[in-house]
Amino acid sequence: VAHGDDISADANGVNSYQEIIDAGKMKIVKRTDGISTTDLVGRMLLCTSDHQISGGELHSPHEHVIEHYLTTSRKIVQFSNNKVPKHTDKVVYVDGSFDLFHVGHMRLLEEAKKRGNYVIVGIHEDAVVNKAKGRNYPIMNINERVLGVLSCRFVDEVVMGVPFEVSSGLIKSLEVSVVVAGKHEDKKAASPDEDPYAVPRAKGILEVVESNSKLTTDGLIERVMENRQAFLDRQAAKKNKDQSAEDNKPEQYRNVREAI
Repeated sequence: VAHGDDISADANGVNSYQEIIDAGKMKIVKRTDGISTTDLVGRMLLCTSDHQISGGELHSPHEHVIEHYLTTSRKIVQFSNNKVPKHTDKVVYVDGSFDLFHVGHMRLLEEAKKRGNYVIVGIHEDAVVNKAKGRNYPIMNINERVLGVLSCRFVDEVVMGVPFEVSSGLIKSLEVSVVVAGKHEDKKAASPDEDPYAVPRAKGILEVVESNSKLTTDGLIERVMENRQAFLDRQAAKKNKDQSAEDNKPEQYRNVREAI
């Protein structure tokens, strides 16, 4: 059984994997620092944009500091499939925020892959997403969103900080044959009169596809906010439990290094 070096404890603070550790069947791996499910839930509850790239540290109501995830070139290479498009490949382009990467995103990318053999995903920078969607969007900053998308097996390449509108220059530069957009999109134009896909639509290369999933980033956040108090109580209890678990962390969880 494999698990990250962040200790997992039950409601009583007992290591959830203790029996497996005692049996000698536990493999501990270095987790990605600075990002976790607990952090993301905190960002939703706090409704702050401090987690975005231009911000600083994020403080919860319980004074717990959430640090930024720091992207390195090595980390991006680890998540990439290192595939290079051949001149015979049919390149498919799909863009968006891909915030809180979920099954709806995955199904959209799966549909994109069916329409070609090399999928390029354009990811909007934090300021572009926030301008379009407002509030404290995106919940995950661009570094975090890039790795989420790269981890999907249907993706061959990611372009960071693409413009909101798909331009002729972008299509030519990336040698795009098909532009894919989803029917249930998180991407919203700032004005009803704006069409970010006007160029590929005019060129006849836009395909609007059905992901067969009604799940959206907005829907995920609504689920959390509907249970706001329960999550706040959970966050407070988890802070104390996590500190206790950290203080009593088994030796094999300590000083774990990333495999090369």
